[in-house]
Amino acid sequence: MCTLTYIPTSKDSFIWTQNRDESPLRTAKGLVHAPNDTWIYPKEPQSGGTWISIAASGRVVSLLNGAFEQNKYVPSVKSRGIMVLDFLSYTFLADFAKEYDFKEMEPFTMVIYEHDSLWEFRWDKTKKHLKELNASKPYIWSSSTMYPQPIKDLRRAWFSDYLKEHTKPTRSDTLDFHRHAGTGDIRNDLLMDRGIVKTVSITSIEKNNLDLDMTYYDLINGGISQEKLLLK
Repeated sequence: MCTLTYIPTSKDSFIWTQNRDESPLRTAKGLVHAPNDTWIYPKEPQSGGTWISIAASGRVVSLLNGAFEQNKYVPSVKSRGIMVLDFLSYTFLADFAKEYDFKEMEPFTMVIYEHDSLWEFRWDKTKKHLKELNASKPYIWSSSTMYPQPIKDLRRAWFSDYLKEHTKPTRSDTLDFHRHAGTGDIRNDLLMDRGIVKTVSITSIEKNNLDLDMTYYDLINGGISQEKLLLK
């Protein structure tokens, strides 16, 4: 759940792309629909949760493990992937942040687009940190459990260089960045491989004022799944 970029392309449109770095044994088979076809997400085979989802309300949410600093991986007593699905039952992020029980959760970062606003919500295992971001600016996040600050900074530099070269980035351009950005260091390039953990999928979302389009690329089995939600 480890690298996410957000790129606004107009007032009502953006490209949202996430690489998932995980054990190949935890590769999702494709995209599934929640009840009433109001959510779409890749289903994590171990917990049944997810790390990314779109909703017909126009909401988009992504999860990355870790909050601010690199920490030793410890499985959550309570699944962070299930938490993402729980979040979708709330109308507002503020209510979720206030009411949900995070006590048994390991640190995480959630990035949420809702009601024309972009938010970053972090839980550091002690305190909640909720911040509204400027939705008209691009951002990149890297999981704190996987990447120390110097590597995060290096990835931000790659992203900055990419945006300078692509002043009007397309979905295809952004997928190319998520597949090829780096220096040849397979442990820390965006498409990474550390043996038992590697980039197992890329999920691409494109929003316009009419719909949300999600495409899931299974890098382990070679499958591609695409679904679209009309905005309500």
